[in-house]
Amino acid sequence: MRAKVWFLGGGPGASDLLTIRAARVLGDADLVIWGQSLLSEEAVREHAPAEAELVPWPPATRADIDAVYDRAVREDLLVARVCWGDPALYGGVREEAREARSRGLPVEVVPGVSSLGAAAAALCTELTRAPNDPPPLILAAPRDDPPPAQRIRDLASHGATMAFFMAGKRGAQLQADLLAGGFPPETPCAVAHRVTWPDEVVLTCRLEQLAETMKDPELERHTMVLVGPAFEDDDAAA
Repeated sequence: MRAKVWFLGGGPGASDLLTIRAARVLGDADLVIWGQSLLSEEAVREHAPAEAELVPWPPATRADIDAVYDRAVREDLLVARVCWGDPALYGGVREEAREARSRGLPVEVVPGVSSLGAAAAALCTELTRAPNDPPPLILAAPRDDPPPAQRIRDLASHGATMAFFMAGKRGAQLQADLLAGGFPPETPCAVAHRVTWPDEVVLTCRLEQLAETMKDPELERHTMVLVGPAFEDDDAAA
């Protein structure tokens, strides 16, 4: 049986940041489902066979993706489902893997280079310190209705370095919540937009300048915000 679904970490955008394993799987795929805004078609075509059928998402819907899995079973096809960055970070793999398995399809996940790692590389810094040097790194995605104790100001009270995915439209709110949570106004921040893409933007500022720094409409999508003590020794962010 050839039919199988591979969930591949697509990396932060640059085609040469796919892992060797992910590129090899793409090279064998019959069907490729990928997010157009996260990896260019040229990058997919660089690794996928010329005869592979591409299913861009969007416009493909979840129902369309499930239909691809049905077809993979009927026609014994190998599916490469390309996820954003690393599938373990907001990759949405769990539910889709459940759907694939319910059809009898084997599933395997290939980790990838996350946008978080790419942002740290662009800043030429590390986001964590030695295990005995607190505070830790907190990953979060801002939301309008966080449950108790998970508001940004609550998380900020730990004083940890924080990485906010999908933060593009929330500069002013992040600034207000982080200040309310106890971060000093001079806390160093970084704004990373479409890192590794040709239009990459990486900006540094103080927390009190975050809202102003993120006012550019171009930063409203695919933007990450990093803030906290991991940057305290970074002259560019201080």
